[in-house]
Amino acid sequence: MLIRRVVLSVLLSASPAGAQGVFTGVPGARAPFAAAVPPVEAPRPVELDDGSLVPGGELVEGEPVVRVLSRESSAVLLDGIFNKHWTGVDRFTHDGKTFEVSVTFDLVGESYLGVLPPGEVVPNFSRLERSMDGRWRTGALNYRADVRITNIFCKICNHIRIQADRAGSVYDIEIQDLVNKAYAQGAQVKAGGREFRVYFSNDLDRQPNGRIVNDRFGIVIAYDRKQGSGSPDLKRLIVPFSELSAGQAKKYKVKDGPTLILRIDPATRTLYFSAP
Repeated sequence: MLIRRVVLSVLLSASPAGAQGVFTGVPGARAPFAAAVPPVEAPRPVELDDGSLVPGGELVEGEPVVRVLSRESSAVLLDGIFNKHWTGVDRFTHDGKTFEVSVTFDLVGESYLGVLPPGEVVPNFSRLERSMDGRWRTGALNYRADVRITNIFCKICNHIRIQADRAGSVYDIEIQDLVNKAYAQGAQVKAGGREFRVYFSNDLDRQPNGRIVNDRFGIVIAYDRKQGSGSPDLKRLIVPFSELSAGQAKKYKVKDGPTLILRIDPATRTLYFSAP
């Protein structure tokens, strides 16, 4: 797998559309904050190769939902950033059409390339691995995304390449560059004197050509150990939405990074984020 050391982040912003069960960022996509939260897969502790912790945050007994913010805490509403990182990260234009390019994660930490053709609301997802073979058709043309190997010793130094019928390569970027662009696009949160990026998204179905899972959602928090001094050194924390949907505060540890306390206020759909 190509991006084990990368982190993405996710925060949240509310809207009347979100309250009705529709996220403004993705027309027709169902919100997890409708009156009845859709059933979600029971969380299970999973330790990734790089130590990123997936479910199993420690319950903080008696910890209230913070309403008065300080230097150690921050808050964001969920609806506005739902799948927001699917667009605005990078793009290419071919045959008069502009395609959005991004990266995302599933709840077990697998990384995916996302390519959103014009007029579509859900990207074509391809798992980022050496054997990646993403294919789709837009208009009269076929497109293919693969990994162009340029460095056998550095996975994220290799390139993502997209080719089109009769045109050859129409997009080529180093994986690390695209990841850094995705990090910069995340919702910025400051807590405990540190900066984080947060993302909120549908889970994917673990397949090489991933499909979104409508009733499973994840929060990804990215932490740059260099804190803006030089090229990012990213660590990630992935937390299923189901871990926090009941409103209880839970404590998590970012590998080689700070301890975080996360909680969601179900009444206002606000994510509270603390780094004590």
